[in-house]
Amino acid sequence: MRERLVTIEAASLVQDMDYYPRTDIDTTRIGYLVESIAAGVNLPPVIADEKTKIVVDGYHRIRAAMRFEGEGAKIKVILRSYPNKKELFLDVARLNSSHGLMLNRADRVRCSLIAKRLGIPDGEIAKALNMRRESFLDLVKTRTAKHARTRAPVVLKSTVKHYAGKALSAKQVAINDKLGGMRATFYVNQVILLIEGDFIDMGNEELLERLKVLKGLLRKF
Repeated sequence: MRERLVTIEAASLVQDMDYYPRTDIDTTRIGYLVESIAAGVNLPPVIADEKTKIVVDGYHRIRAAMRFEGEGAKIKVILRSYPNKKELFLDVARLNSSHGLMLNRADRVRCSLIAKRLGIPDGEIAKALNMRRESFLDLVKTRTAKHARTRAPVVLKSTVKHYAGKALSAKQVAINDKLGGMRATFYVNQVILLIEGDFIDMGNEELLERLKVLKGLLRKF
């Protein structure tokens, strides 16, 4: 695979979410990277496809550079020549499974769906994700549901993984997208601890309104 190192404008790269391996962009990580740039740290080069300029590795670095320097931010980029989109995405999976912010379980299931769309065999994408094929298939099975109307596969966050194999309403799909990656008990315990520790900010009107909503919802239990 041919590659070359160049310095180009970050805005010229294509952040195609159809090839993005994660379920979310981590805004907190972008903030940390901005702090690093401000402190004079040289971040590793972004990797992109030579022909299409589709980003293979470095979405957070690109956004951090543009937040710090604006649309004209220039960054170092390794341009690689991929023979096709399959090889491009396999490299996406390999790079994001071996360094930096590691892919979580939901991310790996998302990778499985992208791989299926591209015609990549289960064994190949599992290997790229540093997983045994059997473990990979079990993960996909236990963390995937379907949209009730479109029948499209839905990657379940850990909070609602007990819905694996079930059909989700449009509302449930939208809520699943907004959920964090922790188990439901974690979030409930956090609220309980805040109340027990008398840590509720009584001057936060938005928080108090949401607690009223929570109180109403809890009545059905």
